Amino acid sequence: MAEDDQIEEDEDQGEPQGTDGSESPNLRQLREKAKQADELAKENAALKLERAFDKAKLPDSKTADYFRKTYTGDTSEDAIRNAAIEAGVIEDTGGASTEEIQGATAMQAAATGGTPPAPGNYEEELANAGTEAEALAVMRKHNVTVI
Repeated sequence: MAEDDQIEEDEDQGEPQGTDGSESPNLRQLREKAKQADELAKENAALKLERAFDKAKLPDSKTADYFRKTYTGDTSEDAIRNAAIEAGVIEDTGGASTEEIQGATAMQAAATGGTPPAPGNYEEELANAGTEAEALAVMRKHNVTVI
């Protein structure tokens, strides 16, 4: 074995080095792989947090962006939503779904003189009703009062 290929124990660091003080090729490869693994772990954690923010349904706004950049708490959907509500990023809907909120908003707009949602094709549905019960169901669906 040549003198350059020999590996000695460095007294200061406890790491194997060649006799000329350079790192061995294997040690260099291990260090590079460890560095890559650390970078991938950080990237994975960032992607998991981003996915958690998406699940929590944070809006696309500057306030939400600041919240995303500074949030350091639990990454569960509920924890993120609660923190976002507490920070004023989103409003507390009391667990109502988006569809429920939209329906309630449309009903409120109609009750206060706003434009009610489009009724759809009432005449076509009524014409396709085969029985009196189906016709009454179509009328109820379109808020038609039967006297």
